[in-house]
Amino acid sequence: MALPTRRCRPQAAPTRTPSAAEVGRMSTPTCPNCGAERFWLKVARRGPDECWLWTGAVTRRGYGEFRNKQASRVAWALTVGPIGDGLEIAHICGLRRCVNPDHLAALTHLQAQLRSPISFASINAAKTKCPRGHSYDHTAANGWRRCRACGRNRRRATNSELLQRRRGEKVGSHGPRPLHSTIPAI
Repeated sequence: MALPTRRCRPQAAPTRTPSAAEVGRMSTPTCPNCGAERFWLKVARRGPDECWLWTGAVTRRGYGEFRNKQASRVAWALTVGPIGDGLEIAHICGLRRCVNPDHLAALTHLQAQLRSPISFASINAAKTKCPRGHSYDHTAANGWRRCRACGRNRRRATNSELLQRRRGEKVGSHGPRPLHSTIPAI
């Protein structure tokens, strides 16, 4: 029969955020139940400029996981401090298992999406021309970019169609479709 593990008493929240110099001088707790020492045992530390790979549990999407939290968020909280409201931790290096605090940044969701090379937001933000080859030269109030040449062509086609309807002409009729294909019999 296994002995129950002793739980540490929760410590009071700090009254102020420590400075970067103070964080560097802080020692990690030595109690195995506190989590910080256990967390760093699951990190393959390399040089300061290299990725520190998470060797513990990994989610299906490739992010490190520690006690049902993202390992990168835990690393940020242990080394830098609390994550601000409305911010998420982004991997600057692009490696989801990396927990090196120098490779992490606290960004808004939009900033994180625009930084990622595989998100639709960053792919579309990098486009400078519409699908027909015209440059995006107008930004609407809602932030959507538009091509004025294509908008002008759309309005002309719509106005032409409305004019034809007023005159009583058939609009968009291309004749009856054949019921059977015209494959010659052998």
